[in-house]
Amino acid sequence: MIISNRVLNSIFLTILVVCYNAQSSDSVNIFRHMDKIKELVTKWNSAINTNQTSKLLDLYTSKVDYYGKSISSADCISSKEKWLKANPGYKQELKHMSVYFPEGSENILIAEFDKIYMDKGTKTVTALLNFNLINGQWKITKETDVVSEVAAIKNSPVKTLPDGKYEFWHEYWMDSRNTGIAHDMVPYRFSLKINIQNNKITGTYSRYSGMMRSWSDYKIISGKIENGSINITTQYLGPPAEKFQFRIIDTKNIICVNKGQELYGKIMSK
Repeated sequence: MIISNRVLNSIFLTILVVCYNAQSSDSVNIFRHMDKIKELVTKWNSAINTNQTSKLLDLYTSKVDYYGKSISSADCISSKEKWLKANPGYKQELKHMSVYFPEGSENILIAEFDKIYMDKGTKTVTALLNFNLINGQWKITKETDVVSEVAAIKNSPVKTLPDGKYEFWHEYWMDSRNTGIAHDMVPYRFSLKINIQNNKITGTYSRYSGMMRSWSDYKIISGKIENGSINITTQYLGPPAEKFQFRIIDTKNIICVNKGQELYGKIMSK
């Protein structure tokens, strides 16, 4: 019997989370790292709000993916300095922060949070800071928000998918301490399994919630590729129907681009 790498990863991480939830030394270690990320995000936010951008230098790695552009940390900080100088009194507030790691990634942690700021009125964006463990220290390697991620893909050349069967996934593990459930860490998995024939799409969109410990399968009742996007209409058990739109990045990656969906701005990969 041949077992796929995805299944092996799931088995490994299931064993791993059992160890974490048993409060082993590994459990203490991973949660210590997650708490460190929250501490670093707080420092990042404070440096911006107090206009002390020099304090940001130790937080970034030498090269940063800054809203879709690969630049040096010095250029990243210079950009922030210019923004703050042009917008005196700028303040931002962070809420609903969560820290998680992509399945199969050992040295990456992602902080996701709502960033609330004033710009011709109060605005809120879902922001993302990616941290990599480099020489024993967590450093910011990517700074972006979901609106920017989606806009960048929408402005890229239109791609399509030839006829055939495809399976795309997005998976991560979430810190669930202090949520009232039995486990300290739970998995979330999303899959899109489709068959494209003559531009008609059939298949299933599925979501696994570690919090609820259950799969939800949405049958695709109609779908087609239009202007570089996979547009599908689904149903879970019955009406009402729910629509999803995924922009095609290439044959191995797609990104959810309809607002309001849990996966908005997230990449699904083969």
